[in-house]
Amino acid sequence: MTKLIDSLAAEFERETDTTRKHLERLTSDKMDWRPHKKSFAAGGLASHIVECIGFTEPIFNLEEFDFDPATFKPYQARSTGELLQTFDENVAKSKAVLNPVKQVAGLAQRG
Repeated sequence: MTKLIDSLAAEFERETDTTRKHLERLTSDKMDWRPHKKSFAAGGLASHIVECIGFTEPIFNLEEFDFDPATFKPYQARSTGELLQTFDENVAKSKAVLNPVKQVAGLAQRG
């Protein structure tokens, strides 16, 4: 189990590093760009990716994770700086949540 958790943690680290590099390349003046009129705007898609990383904490800490469409308001960054700041905060929170999971998995394997 520890190898699996370590593997997932390493993958999370690699993927968040790669994602940040892509987000850094989205300039604030291109947030509204769309490759097609039916497509997400670049800023909307980037905001969605950043928001998804923020779901780690409630997924691990809540009994239920429910979206009420009547009250849910998707995150929408207004600038690249805001996007990167929220991304970094969400990654740090996710790592803080995942770290105890790694420790518990290690203890369970030894026990």
